[in-house]
Amino acid sequence: MQKAVFLSIIVLFMISGCAGNSVRKSEGFLPGAEPRAEDEWRGKKNISAEVQDEIIKRISELTEYKEAQKNIEEVSLHRKGVTSIIDNDEKRRGYSVQVGYSGSDRFETYYFFHVDPVTYKITILDITDDEYVTLDTWRKREKSRDNK
Repeated sequence: MQKAVFLSIIVLFMISGCAGNSVRKSEGFLPGAEPRAEDEWRGKKNISAEVQDEIIKRISELTEYKEAQKNIEEVSLHRKGVTSIIDNDEKRRGYSVQVGYSGSDRFETYYFFHVDPVTYKITILDITDDEYVTLDTWRKREKSRDNK
């Protein structure tokens, strides 16, 4: 029950957060959203395909991503999978990554990640505390919230 509430909060929190971002599915680019290969992080609007590939590779190894993939496949009868929105994060210097379900009328964000542009270290947004934390910290917090 708490997971359903948590996912509902995330969906409501960023229901319109995908407008104007570089969108990429794990399986390939969405039509019309292909970035230019020569762009780099610093101040550019688009992110190179190589960087996106590396980010997707690392994010897709996470337990949270795998669980989201499994849930989306089950609900969609294996017709859909996880979609990721990758954008430059000018405030925190790096890349913001939204992971979720891309429906016909909206994008439902399940997780917000931040990826460091040099080390590719991944942090996750704890929406309850409104801060990016390490994955270990977030997992411990989620476990304690589930036990309440």
